[in-house]
Amino acid sequence: MASSVGDTFLSDVHVGTFGSLSNQGTLITRFIFHLQNNSSLDFFSDDQPTEDVDGDIEVARRSSLFENGVLSIEHAMSTTLPNVGLQVWRGALLMSDYLLAHSESVEGAIVLELGAGTGLVSLVAAIAAAQVFCTDTGKEVMEVCQRNVIRNSNEVTGNVLVREINWTQPFVSSLSVIYSDKLTDAFLSCLAQLHFKLNKTPTILLAFERRINFTIEDLAPVAPAYNHFMSCLETMYSTGNNGVAVSFKAEQLSTEFEQYFEYKRVKELEIWKLHMTEVQLDTVNKKSKPTCSKN
Repeated sequence: MASSVGDTFLSDVHVGTFGSLSNQGTLITRFIFHLQNNSSLDFFSDDQPTEDVDGDIEVARRSSLFENGVLSIEHAMSTTLPNVGLQVWRGALLMSDYLLAHSESVEGAIVLELGAGTGLVSLVAAIAAAQVFCTDTGKEVMEVCQRNVIRNSNEVTGNVLVREINWTQPFVSSLSVIYSDKLTDAFLSCLAQLHFKLNKTPTILLAFERRINFTIEDLAPVAPAYNHFMSCLETMYSTGNNGVAVSFKAEQLSTEFEQYFEYKRVKELEIWKLHMTEVQLDTVNKKSKPTCSKN
């Protein structure tokens, strides 16, 4: 969730944050994570994940005695909606935890992060990946991202390249865009084009926080952006190749993996894997619509 004042938004990650002031007037916060370098050491308790009084998952955390990783991330404290990429959001920390918990899935791989914002997830991916392309758009976001990559270059082993990609233009896309219907549409449409350009199907992971609002129209708490994302899964997206479209199937992954960063893993945090299937446009009406599954 995020706090908002007027037309500005503040990520819950930054509430109570104490960082150092950068030369650009932004903050630099140390994000500490914990890695198990020696498999003979049991940094976790044997307790299974439990729920707190709010129904949020309480995952066992490593003892502070074993703090052995720090990423120093420059970020803004509050921004307008178009500049939320200048902040760190809980979805980024969830994705970072997932990559650390499943490091074998990116070990030695080429990773493309779309909508990287401050670059935190790209830096975490580069702990195991061989090459990471950290992409976003906007002058200020790109400058902050580049400084974060330079600042943390000694903390990762993979090579990280910062590149600008505007995912409202052809052949571009983004992660964690499920707060805007327009960006969600552009994200899925451009993933289809990415699939065609690569001539292969990449592993696509999407992490976000389902944002619930009370609306006068519904007179109930709803998540309109999330609902729009789910409805988009029933749409065929052009690949840019005449006669070929892509359909999506979304698989919701469990969030009960180890927690390496300090944040509250609320029940609204979700991580999904998207699967793409090529469809001949002249056979679309003969095929069933893609489905959604939960683990």
